[in-house]
Amino acid sequence: MSEHYLREAILFLVDPCLGFYILIVLFRFLFQLTSAQVNNPISQFILKLSNPPLYIIQRVIPTTGSVNLAAILLLILLTSAQISVITLLTGNIPQLSGVVVLGIAKLLKLIIYVMIYSLFARAILSWFNTIRYKYLEILLYSFTEPILKRTRKFLPKTISIDISPIIVFIFLMLVMKLVVQPLTDLGNLIL
Repeated sequence: MSEHYLREAILFLVDPCLGFYILIVLFRFLFQLTSAQVNNPISQFILKLSNPPLYIIQRVIPTTGSVNLAAILLLILLTSAQISVITLLTGNIPQLSGVVVLGIAKLLKLIIYVMIYSLFARAILSWFNTIRYKYLEILLYSFTEPILKRTRKFLPKTISIDISPIIVFIFLMLVMKLVVQPLTDLGNLIL
């Protein structure tokens, strides 16, 4: 019976710690991809936390333009490790292909949620005129604006209300239902 409690305790520690670090590396990847502001205290915190493993991986895998391939590899490795540990702690033996497919699906899902929450946070922060959240507001703007700007190109110029966040939200939810969910189902089937 004590073995069960030990597994639960390990799961309690490993899952959120790996999840937090995955989120940090994901933010770094997305900030670099969207050319978000990096001279911001929040960005600097993310850069400092994600630098040690990326520095090692970038010696072998270089960055291509704004796509940090080392960060993608690190994200897949971290997510696969998280899924493997959880699977092992629940008493099952994971299959490598299932772990990788589930890892990719989980990363895509996380990217979609980060984008959705960033859009909502940007909208909510725009309601307040305060200096306290200025760094966060500038970072969210520099992070989400490239996506919204591309979306606005496809909208008619006659619309005076900016509906680009709604269009992006609908698109992200479609990707979630048409890409991420089938990948998750496939990964669970293989796992």
